[in-house]
Amino acid sequence: CQRLYIYDRMNTFFKLYLEAWLLFAAAAAALVFRSRAHRGTWNRWAFPARAGLLLLVGAAIFTSVTAGRAALSRHFTAYSGPSLDGLRYLKERHPGEYLAVLWMRRTLDGTPVVLEAKGPPYQDFGRISMLTGLPTILGWDYHVKQRGNPESEIPKRTQAILAIYSNPQSPTTLALLRAYRVGYVYVGWLEQRTYPPEALRKFRTHKALYELAYENPESQVYRVIGGPAQDLLVPAKESLPENSQPNPEREEPEEPPAILEKPAGVEHPFAGLREPRGADVDSRGRLWIADFGNSKLRIFDPDGGSLGGWGGRNSGEFGFRELAGVAIRGDSLYVADTWNGRIRSFTTAGVLQATAGELYGPRGIAVAPDGRVWVADTGNHRVLSYDAGLQDRQVFGKKGDGPEDFSSPVGVAVAASGAVYIADSENRRIRVLAPDGKLRGNMPVSGWGPHVEPCLTIDDDGTIYATDPASSTVLELDASGTMRRRIVVDEAGQKFNNPTGIALDRKHRILYVINTGTSSVSKIPLSPRRAP
Repeated sequence: CQRLYIYDRMNTFFKLYLEAWLLFAAAAAALVFRSRAHRGTWNRWAFPARAGLLLLVGAAIFTSVTAGRAALSRHFTAYSGPSLDGLRYLKERHPGEYLAVLWMRRTLDGTPVVLEAKGPPYQDFGRISMLTGLPTILGWDYHVKQRGNPESEIPKRTQAILAIYSNPQSPTTLALLRAYRVGYVYVGWLEQRTYPPEALRKFRTHKALYELAYENPESQVYRVIGGPAQDLLVPAKESLPENSQPNPEREEPEEPPAILEKPAGVEHPFAGLREPRGADVDSRGRLWIADFGNSKLRIFDPDGGSLGGWGGRNSGEFGFRELAGVAIRGDSLYVADTWNGRIRSFTTAGVLQATAGELYGPRGIAVAPDGRVWVADTGNHRVLSYDAGLQDRQVFGKKGDGPEDFSSPVGVAVAASGAVYIADSENRRIRVLAPDGKLRGNMPVSGWGPHVEPCLTIDDDGTIYATDPASSTVLELDASGTMRRRIVVDEAGQKFNNPTGIALDRKHRILYVINTGTSSVSKIPLSPRRAP
């Protein structure tokens, strides 16, 4: 099954290979022990062989017990004991959505199309369609493709959903609603987190196009007037059960921005980091670090003194879920909020300005001289480009190993010329794009591969600095991609440890290297730039 499989290797393992081994196990047990009337091989084994078998059985029981314990843990969602009620988790975590789902199941006749938020797999997206059995415009991309639907429909429908929810002008979205025969539009906590609030407001205010069919404090269902939906529904309004509050799993209180002019005390340089990733330097020489493990954005002075920051594992205004990328241009700050599946724009004073969602584990982010924001949408194996306000989204590439494809892109950097450099990690290369996204070339990097998160930065003369996490090395390449040197220690002679993020202070000629392995920051002094 590693070499020969049906459609894809993973599903062949799930559907055939594991089941085959269960049958082998049952057959082996029958052959070893058999019945009293027919002696099995167990009776003929010497004591060491029996002891070895019992040791293997004990190991198997250990993993069975620990796997069962993990299955009953609270890691993924609210848990209050075993149950056959598949909706109990929803009642505990999002009681308003629970009530909305029950209303839809008992009230809506037939199979009208219900529009809901679209996003990456293995998250909450697609939950309304799954919980009600009603069709939606687009479910899980890969399953849609597996069932023989044209692959070209997936990006087309993805863009249609984004346009319907994100465009504040309702009449321009009506044609899309009609084209996909949408009967109802659902607006719940996930839609509110994924799309701009001013755009969602149109469903409530444009009463000639949308009728509020159901609402509670958390969720609303709007009927598309003139669409293929019931027009005799009496609008319903419910309140949440007493003492019932949403319970997002494993969320922490958000820490609002708290930024100091100078460090408040004396502590170890760059202290308190946990598995940090990307970083950038602002015009004042402050180093901003994506503190991945703590889900916080941290600010340090050049000596490593803490200047504050904000965050906490949450999805609210100042929360992050394992952020991985930071990019700064002027007073604008952009963050790749990795497991919230979004990009966020703040001022360097901490004022939230814009959000772009519908990404899958974004890592790298960079700002071009023309103000466009470039993002590595890592889990979707593509690169995105936005304007400074995180609008006007453009998409480049798809999964593959062709000249214009990507496979788990991570780091992104933009040169002074506007050329965009992407660490195409699993394809072991740096892809170079023109400012308009057209391919300029590929530079091979032999050390990269699966499960590494290399990052890039570009000096003003075109010199490329790239991290090679697997070998704990920083690579220095010229503008053509030719290796100049491999850097293995910092200015203090300390070796790097799984370096991922990298940032350049052009004014003071300092290269910062973020060591994810030791949750530390290394500094490399660079020679002054030569005058032109």
